[in-house]
Amino acid sequence: MDQPSYRIVFSGDCAPTMSAEAVRQNLAALFRIDESRLRGLFDGRSKVLRKGLGAEHARRYLAALHRAGALARLEEEAPPAAPQAQRVDVEPSPAPVAPRMTCPKCQAEQAHASQCSHCSIVIDKYLARQAARLQAGTESPYAPPRTPLADPITGPAELKVFSLSGRIGRLRYLAWSMVALAAVSAAFLLASLLLGLLAPTGIGAMLLILVAAGVVNVQIGVQRLHDIGLSGWLMALHFVPVLGSLMPLALAAVPGKREANRFGAPPPPNGTSVKLLAALWLLVLAGAFVFGMLAR
Repeated sequence: MDQPSYRIVFSGDCAPTMSAEAVRQNLAALFRIDESRLRGLFDGRSKVLRKGLGAEHARRYLAALHRAGALARLEEEAPPAAPQAQRVDVEPSPAPVAPRMTCPKCQAEQAHASQCSHCSIVIDKYLARQAARLQAGTESPYAPPRTPLADPITGPAELKVFSLSGRIGRLRYLAWSMVALAAVSAAFLLASLLLGLLAPTGIGAMLLILVAAGVVNVQIGVQRLHDIGLSGWLMALHFVPVLGSLMPLALAAVPGKREANRFGAPPPPNGTSVKLLAALWLLVLAGAFVFGMLAR
């Protein structure tokens, strides 16, 4: 027999300690869509976010929405009408799984009820008290943490090479650095030829190349720091003696977070070209090290 299916319904209700804007931002990060597309969810009308879910999948989905501050509810879907057919004796179907909910105070997952079976609060009265505290300008000590969700439902983030937002892993950091080094080397070669023909123009071209290389290096480094879960302002450590020389090594060695963090969803898996470029960069560095040792 088919297992019962469930749907997630949202009527625009938010956690008492969170504003609709904060909940909308959390949902935008959760579903990885533009925040403006979610404004229609908060007009007070019930909307079905997902349907046709199994019991376990539905509970996980509902828990993620509650952590985001959206007080959605779980409803069992009516089974499709059975076609007229010859009567056949079958085993009785198992009892449907009761709808589940998450307590707004203790966050305990349980069967849907008017009173929490763990902390014994009356749900409606607790929400009314929280709303009164919010209107009075005080925040409940039981408020859920306002941290970004770490369990996104959708896939990896989109890559943006020339950006100070987003995340990249260790191999992609090495691969992009290799491409940037090759591009800068080629540009310097052309600028040196230009320098022999027209000195002022060649000097200006070299300065422009240096500035562009620095900007790209900062963008790549900031995205690598985001993947580790650190602020991009740590790129300023490049100007600190000793620490500055260790920064590229740290960016290439420290692993990133597998799940979403406050800087967004994890980067997509590494392709073959990324792996080859990263390996080539490591070979170049190893060759330079060996050459430096032999030249002593």
